[in-house]
Amino acid sequence: MIPEPASPPSYPSLAGVRVLIGDDKPDIRQVKTLSAAAEGEKIPAAALTAYTGDAEERESLAAGFQKHIKKPVEPDQLVSVVADLTRIGRD
Repeated sequence: MIPEPASPPSYPSLAGVRVLIGDDKPDIRQVKTLSAAAEGEKIPAAALTAYTGDAEERESLAAGFQKHIKKPVEPDQLVSVVADLTRIGRD
C-alpha cells in the first residue's frame, strides 16, 4: 500500500509582499520614504546579504532594515523572516 503524501506546511499569506533587489548597499530609508509617502503605510524590510560580519549587520540595521539575513538562507528561515516582517508592517 502506498502511503499518502504528507501535506505541505502551512505558511502565512505573502499577499502584498514586494521584493527590492539591489547590488549595492542601498539606503533603505530613501526607499521607505518614497514608498510610504505613496501608500501611507509602514514598510518593513530585510537585508539578504553575503556580508555576514557583525559590522555589516549593524550597518544594515542602521540603514533602516529590520532584519539582516545572512546567505545562504534556508527556505523555511526566509519564510519565517517574511512572516515576521508582515507582522511588523501591520503594527
